[in-house]
Amino acid sequence: MIGGKAGPGLEELEERLRRSEARLVEIQAIARLGSWEWDIATNAVTWSPELYRQLGFRQGEVEPTFEIYLARVHPDDRAFVCGLIGRALVDLAPVDFEFRIVRTDGSILFARGRAEVVIDEAGRPVRMVGTGQDQSERKKLEEQLVLAGRLATVGTLASGVSHEINNPLSWILSNVVFAGERAAELAARLERARAIVSADPSGAGPATGRSLWARFAGDEMLSELTAVRDALSDAREGAERARDVVRDLGVFGGADEERRAPVHVVPILESTLALATNEIRHRARLVRELGGVPPVEASEARLAQVFMNLLVNAAHAIPEGRAEANEICVVSRTDQLGNAVIEVHDTGCGIDPAARERIFDPFFTTKGPGGGAGLGLSLCHAIVASIGGRIEVTSELGSGSTFRVVLPAARCRPSSAPPAARSSHAPRRGKILVIDDEPMVLDGLGRALSGDHEVVGLASSREALERLTRGDRFDLILCDLMMPDTTGADLHEELTRVAPEQAERIVFMTGGAFTPRAAEFLDRVPNRRLIKPFSLQELRALIAAILV
Repeated sequence: MIGGKAGPGLEELEERLRRSEARLVEIQAIARLGSWEWDIATNAVTWSPELYRQLGFRQGEVEPTFEIYLARVHPDDRAFVCGLIGRALVDLAPVDFEFRIVRTDGSILFARGRAEVVIDEAGRPVRMVGTGQDQSERKKLEEQLVLAGRLATVGTLASGVSHEINNPLSWILSNVVFAGERAAELAARLERARAIVSADPSGAGPATGRSLWARFAGDEMLSELTAVRDALSDAREGAERARDVVRDLGVFGGADEERRAPVHVVPILESTLALATNEIRHRARLVRELGGVPPVEASEARLAQVFMNLLVNAAHAIPEGRAEANEICVVSRTDQLGNAVIEVHDTGCGIDPAARERIFDPFFTTKGPGGGAGLGLSLCHAIVASIGGRIEVTSELGSGSTFRVVLPAARCRPSSAPPAARSSHAPRRGKILVIDDEPMVLDGLGRALSGDHEVVGLASSREALERLTRGDRFDLILCDLMMPDTTGADLHEELTRVAPEQAERIVFMTGGAFTPRAAEFLDRVPNRRLIKPFSLQELRALIAAILV
């Protein structure tokens, strides 16, 4: 008793403790912040209720252990997490990291982990305590913001991309029209030649108009055929150039899930440079010094977004009209630590020292009204940091700037599909099913393949499924991935159930996996694919590799 007043009794203290613990559980649930504790000496582990939820267990469903927790860490992140925990135990320093959890229902949860070692009086580690915060909602918002930034960048490039596509399209159209007109004239001349030959089938008469006309007409038709061949060759070159622009643009397309994988940096950089060339060439000379760099573990689309933002910013730092007096230099190299380093140097206006401290802040911009939302560099910083890299800037007002991106090398090599095997023998004649909702694709592939194979073309995958379910069989099925009634993914799933051997024979034709489901499907199935627009040589090589 103090001052004549009795203190709280044991029951009251226990009730206060229960209420305090209940409030802590509520607060953790609201903040989506779970906690754990690991007694190093006894190996005893405790989890908070929120941590049970994050892992996908009901509270008390399993006895907490460090091994069970690690088993729920995504396989691709497990070595990383174990390495950090080990480093914390050795260095006795706190660690802060992001990782993924595979919950018991198979869903993926993005988590932010923090861990800290508790030591005894002798400085020995005795306990480790930590938290895991569910970052899934933040990740979704971040992905939407990244996609918005990417679309804004592509919007900036729209006029240049349009120019790069419209130029080859103009000569494709003019050459194709020319070839069509000349082909029609040649057909008419051949009809006239056949009529003359029919009038004197024996050819026994004197060298009259018939033989003279045939000789001169033949020479003229040969000249016309050469002109048609040249026109079609030019049209093909234009089509390939337009295809390359679309393929370069495709690096920004698709669903914006952060699919990290070991990727080669220089091809991504080259595609980005190809798209940015029109934005740069009116302002500066573009210099490339692209040396070899190691693969990095990243999302290809997000890495391209970083490079594009840096290139566009460099271009916009230089006024139009004096391209010969200015330069943008892009460098790729490997540093002494084995990191991939990408640098963008410009001879533009430079950055004021006061602004340099804030250029990576969201919504900060030095451009005037209508010049942008100020998200580009902040998104670059977030993307680079998320893969363990860093972005640096050096600048002098009036003399230009250098942005340097440093990325850690991937722990494993990129996986790439082996090239189609080339056979020294012509492929056997096969029965090929082509499924595409675009009639011109069906007609074109039918014309190209029907000389060597039996080709069946269908505009509906539902109709194809009916035929295959009835027992019709094919050596190869060329199937468009995205179709309005039943998609190629739907067809594959149904065939896996009713005719698995036919499902294995599908080769998917795709101009891009534009939905999350399509992207996930292509990542999951082992079937080969052809990226539209593909060449006839690519198609024939693939058929030769399959129909051996």
